[in-house]
Amino acid sequence: MDWENHEDFNHPLVKAAFRSLAYHGVVANPQLRISSTDANIPLSRNIPAICIGITEGGNAHRLEEWITPSLLSVGMQHLLGLTWWTALWLAGEVQ
Repeated sequence: MDWENHEDFNHPLVKAAFRSLAYHGVVANPQLRISSTDANIPLSRNIPAICIGITEGGNAHRLEEWITPSLLSVGMQHLLGLTWWTALWLAGEVQ
């Protein structure tokens, strides 16, 4: 799927997530796929939500599950920065 032409690409929350990734030197890897996430609850109520990862990994929920610990620091910085921006956005302080 052509991510940049997807209807939700222009949502402020999505744009903020991409800006945060770029700020932290992370190349975005958007994936539009059907999945079960904690974002399903707000989305089902028309509340904007995104799902982000703070590291890379694989084999979820298996004995062979793995993550890349060296990426956790940057991932947490991205998460905290995006959370802060979202709070300001919800308060009407940023657009």
